[in-house]
Amino acid sequence: MAGSSQKSVVAAIAGNFVVTVLKFGAFLASGSGAMMSEAIHSLADTLNQSLLLLGLKRAARPADPTHPYGYGKEQYFWALVSAMGIFVFGCGVTVYHGIHQIMHPEVSRVTWLTWAVLGGAALLEGIVLFVAIQETRKARQARGVSWRVFLSKEGDPTLLAVLFEDAIAIFGVVVAAVGIWLSHALNEPRIDGVASVIIGLLLGALALLLAIRNKELLIGQSAPESINKTIWDTVAADPAVNVVGQVKTHVIASGKLAVDINLDMDAKAVMKKVLPQFKSLNADDKIRTEAEEFGEALVEQLGVEVDRLENDIREKVPGVAFIDIEED
Repeated sequence: MAGSSQKSVVAAIAGNFVVTVLKFGAFLASGSGAMMSEAIHSLADTLNQSLLLLGLKRAARPADPTHPYGYGKEQYFWALVSAMGIFVFGCGVTVYHGIHQIMHPEVSRVTWLTWAVLGGAALLEGIVLFVAIQETRKARQARGVSWRVFLSKEGDPTLLAVLFEDAIAIFGVVVAAVGIWLSHALNEPRIDGVASVIIGLLLGALALLLAIRNKELLIGQSAPESINKTIWDTVAADPAVNVVGQVKTHVIASGKLAVDINLDMDAKAVMKKVLPQFKSLNADDKIRTEAEEFGEALVEQLGVEVDRLENDIREKVPGVAFIDIEED
């Protein structure tokens, strides 16, 4: 998953950087408000995707004593910062510029350069979007879920951010082209400003969706219900397990989960696996029965000791909410 995200992000940064230069050049040549909005949009995309790449790099650091679960969630932090950047610079500046154009309309200059830049931008954005779609398809197939579930619940937010930003970028080019054409065909420069506002509002909606998604992952979102059920069914089907009490999961990085399972082991089933190793205990039915009962009592007492140890820890450290004790 991380490899797919990084490939898409790098492709997006390279493509958007070239497009940004072209669009600012076209804006300087034409003075179009919609072209200015598109240039700001591409610049914001370039900067925000650079933050996404930073998040991927930092999240890949290995676990250490201060971060035993690793640094995976740092990816979501930088993705959240990126979403804020989209909202402020992509949405805020673009909408402001569009409203200014509506209130103070100025006729822009449209030349062959304007259309050439828009066409080139559409081509480059299309290539980047194609890469993002291909990598997203691979990630979805690896998860084995539908597009709806992947996009709404299970998808890597970094990969989805690139996918949606590129999709909006292509739509934005179309909106900008239509706005420029109509403003000149109808001799109404305010249409150019309306196109800018539309582009900005689309970016604002995307920023809010990405912010909500990353916020959920940062505060400790559980795995999807289908994954929780798979874990539960796997444990419950094991012959050494008597009762499954509770299964808790939470996402610690893209494609990585922490799992906490509360269960009651079947002591007799466990002892039946152990007894063949001690031939003397199998020589007599009474001895074998007592050995099985001893094993059951031992497992039950281990559970009591674990509960006692958990209570002692919570008494001395009241802030402990969850404890996962595993015998080595």
